Amino acid sequence: MNDFKEIIKKKTKNKNKNKNKTCEEPESEKYTKCDSLNSRKIQDTQLHKDKLNSAFKESIKVNKWFYLSLGLCFYMFKQSNPDNTSYIILVISYIFIMMAGHIAHRISHNINFTDAYNKYKKNNVNPRIDNILLKFCRFLDFHAITHHDTTINKQTENILYEFINNVITQGGAIIIFVKLINYFIDFRVVILWALMYATTHNMNYLLTKPSTHRDHHLHDDTNYGIDIADILFDTKHDLDDIETHNHVSINLIIITLVIIYFYNK
Repeated sequence: MNDFKEIIKKKTKNKNKNKNKTCEEPESEKYTKCDSLNSRKIQDTQLHKDKLNSAFKESIKVNKWFYLSLGLCFYMFKQSNPDNTSYIILVISYIFIMMAGHIAHRISHNINFTDAYNKYKKNNVNPRIDNILLKFCRFLDFHAITHHDTTINKQTENILYEFINNVITQGGAIIIFVKLINYFIDFRVVILWALMYATTHNMNYLLTKPSTHRDHHLHDDTNYGIDIADILFDTKHDLDDIETHNHVSINLIIITLVIIYFYNK
């Protein structure tokens, strides 16, 4: 009888061991799968970084005439006012306004200022002030709402309004901001960027019709511009589609000459 009990105990122990084995195997498989997924994510991240680096280099390479023209504009600024002009400040000013313009464009697509104002305004706001603030909010919302409406954005009035909107959001507001905080920025570069952006967006693009700008209208959370800024901020829709904007060199040189003329007058 005791022998029989011992046999049953042994069988029970063996069963428990087998159960533990079967339970352990899926756990090890689970960890293997997790490790594999993590490894794949790391590889994908590295590949994306490599692609961004490659796109950055390619953008500079294909747009060499644009950057050479920009360098020429900086040289003209320096020659027109040699005592108060620094090449370092000119370059810093360009990088600053390029990034500020990119961020301003992103904000315009992510915040509906009119809705936000109507939601949080108080009922006792003076009607005249309310009207002014609403118009200002609609102006800020114009790009995301009207300009991206293909049924009306080619109307002369809306092109003009978009031009003014571009000048303000891509430089005008920055000038006021920089003046207020007394920042060391060369305002000629800010004006150059604002007018370059506005003329390119509303004139050059009507003729060249770049795929990058088309993709921005189709996917308005990408391709905010300028192309190299989208690569730096990782907001480019297609890293294989590098925009060639050497045609903007003409805008740069003409605008620079106009700025120098009025600054030295």
